[in-house]
Amino acid sequence: MNISVYYSSITGNTRKLAAYVTGELRTAGCDVELLDSSDTVKKNVRCQQEPEVIILAFWCRRSGLDDLSTEILSRWTGRKIIGIGTIGGNVRGAYGDRVKENVMKAIEQDNICLGVGICQGSVDLKRIERRRHLPKESKHYVSPEKYRRVLKTQGHPDQEDLDSIVSFVCEILRDLHTC
Repeated sequence: MNISVYYSSITGNTRKLAAYVTGELRTAGCDVELLDSSDTVKKNVRCQQEPEVIILAFWCRRSGLDDLSTEILSRWTGRKIIGIGTIGGNVRGAYGDRVKENVMKAIEQDNICLGVGICQGSVDLKRIERRRHLPKESKHYVSPEKYRRVLKTQGHPDQEDLDSIVSFVCEILRDLHTC
C-alpha cells in the first residue's frame, strides 16, 4: 500500500511524530513517503506516487488543525485520510475530544476520514512566558496553575505517545487489509 504522510510542525513535535510513524510503517512493509506540508504548499512538491491513504500530521491550533494543515487539506477531494496530531492541552479530556471532532469534521468536508488520533505535545515555553505577565483580566493570561500544567508537557511526545499513535494508525490500516 502506498501511503503519504504530510506533516506541519513549528516546534518539532509533529515532525517527530510523523517521522516515527513513517519509520514504523516502513518496518511493517508499507510503502510510505514523508512530506513536509510547508514544502508542498510553498514549492508545490508532490508525492512520488498517488497515495491510497494520506496521513495528515497536524499540530492543534484553536481546537483544530493548524493553518498549514488546513491549506494542504483543501487541495484534496475524495481521499482516505487519517489525522494524527499533537496538542498542548489535555489529550484525554473534553478538549481532546473537541479537537478530534473538529479535525474529523474538517477532513470530512471533502474527504473520507478514517480516524483522528492525538497525543501530547510540548508547548513552547517562550510563547507561554509572555502570557504569564499579561493582566489577569486578559483572556490570554496564563495562571500559575496553567503554567504548571504546561511544564508537564515538556518532553512530549514521548515514547509512549509515539507508540500509541503508531498503534492507532496500524489498527486502521489493518482494518483496510493493508500493511
